[in-house]
Amino acid sequence: MRATRVMASVSPISGRAPAFDLPVLRRLTALVPIDLTVAMPIDRAATQSKRYPARTTLSGERQPAQPARTIMSGWAAHCRLLSDGRRQIVRLLLPGDILPATAPDNVPSDETVMALTEMVIAPAAALLASVDPQVVRALRIDAAMQRGYLYTQVTRLGRQSAIERTAGLLLELYDRLALVGATEGPDRFVMPLTQETLSDVLGLTTVHTNRTVQQLRRERLIETGRGRTRIVDRAALAQIADYRRTGGREAYRPML
Repeated sequence: MRATRVMASVSPISGRAPAFDLPVLRRLTALVPIDLTVAMPIDRAATQSKRYPARTTLSGERQPAQPARTIMSGWAAHCRLLSDGRRQIVRLLLPGDILPATAPDNVPSDETVMALTEMVIAPAAALLASVDPQVVRALRIDAAMQRGYLYTQVTRLGRQSAIERTAGLLLELYDRLALVGATEGPDRFVMPLTQETLSDVLGLTTVHTNRTVQQLRRERLIETGRGRTRIVDRAALAQIADYRRTGGREAYRPML
């Protein structure tokens, strides 16, 4: 897959949404209550948002160092590319997620962040520099959640069957999008991933991924079509995947 260099076709975004319409703040306030006045510097940073086309390499080997940023819209992939063209997506990055600052371009890196869809990304320096106790607490919880997603992906790839992997991933995607208010009702979400990309997340062949999705559909556990996925039987999917929900204030109440 050919990638676009990070600075290509980047355009600024004019205007801004109210502070708590920002996905990163919706995400953090779902974890810890945050005062609106504390959020205003973060809101102002959103006026510096930039748009990136799909397949743009946002960070990676031989790319310029990048400051911390947050995803306003769109999906990206944290992936490892092999010399023969194969790709393993280690983590999907969704609206509200934070892209950490990257090392200078002269420091070797085995990881690449690539835009899977058109994206809008804003600076996150004001957010990460906040000394407000609630913001700091929310960021710590968010970091713990991100580690949880990574451990789940390692377990998914190393120990689970194809149907277990797929069921768990679909539930995780819905829950992560729900945390920032980016779902369509109580059981449906936009699924922009191609079968090829989904295969790269699940560590399966495209044929195997397609068969697995069709099996979940036949068993009436999910519905797919028109770029959407509907979770029909959440309890059954969770049982199949041994799924443990991550996120929300209740899940992290001991840390609050």
